[in-house]
Amino acid sequence: MPYLEDGQEVEVLATFESGVVAQCVYEGSDFEPDPIIVKAVFDKPPTAKFDDAIARLKHEIDTLRARRDAARSEVDNIDAELSSVRSKLKESRKELESLKTEMPVESALKRVSDLLKGKITHYVYLDEYNMCVRSIESTERSAWSGQKTFALLTLHGDTKGNLAWHLESGRNFDGRSYVVHPCQSIEEAREIAKPLFEKKLREKFSNGYGVEDCLKEFHHAGIPVPPEIITGMQKRKEDAAKKAREEAAAKLAEAERALASVAK
Repeated sequence: MPYLEDGQEVEVLATFESGVVAQCVYEGSDFEPDPIIVKAVFDKPPTAKFDDAIARLKHEIDTLRARRDAARSEVDNIDAELSSVRSKLKESRKELESLKTEMPVESALKRVSDLLKGKITHYVYLDEYNMCVRSIESTERSAWSGQKTFALLTLHGDTKGNLAWHLESGRNFDGRSYVVHPCQSIEEAREIAKPLFEKKLREKFSNGYGVEDCLKEFHHAGIPVPPEIITGMQKRKEDAAKKAREEAAAKLAEAERALASVAK
């Protein structure tokens, strides 16, 4: 089957000295186009011939296009993998937040590990009425178990069935809540206890009771008493002494008046 110079397949209808009458052939179609007159037809589809340099450039262009297409495909694959990783990371973050809400696993287990390895040397204890810094060796014996113990980790739950681990806190058998801070040195214990003790002392000073017991724990722990508390206590003592003198003077005056009336 002959071809035109643009590669179109044709059927030759007639041949003349000046040219050829041909009709284009279309595969898979009954369409019959009008005949055309061309100067010549070719046994094979003609191919344009280029200079060797241009041929090399065309080859390089084709190679670069192939590389470009491969790179685009690789980028598409990377984008798909990145999208998948981001989705998994988002889910992992949700799970992590859920775990943080349910239980402080890492910090809790670290305290347990420190205790088992003998790294805990002191602890700071606070409840509604008491506070102290004690060494592990001097921990008082528990009346109910006979063991030197304190709650390091306790499981708490609410009426809705939610459970959570609370580090360093719990309740005594009399129902009072307490907090225990395990420490690895007396210096760490003092650093933790100082703001807690000062807050408790100010509360008791404001309420007017339990101050002396607090001061004893400050002295026992080696923590300086806030200057304003010392000044306030001195003023209270001076006011109390002044009031006592005034009351004594009033009683003395009353006694003198009574004695004078008897003498008459």
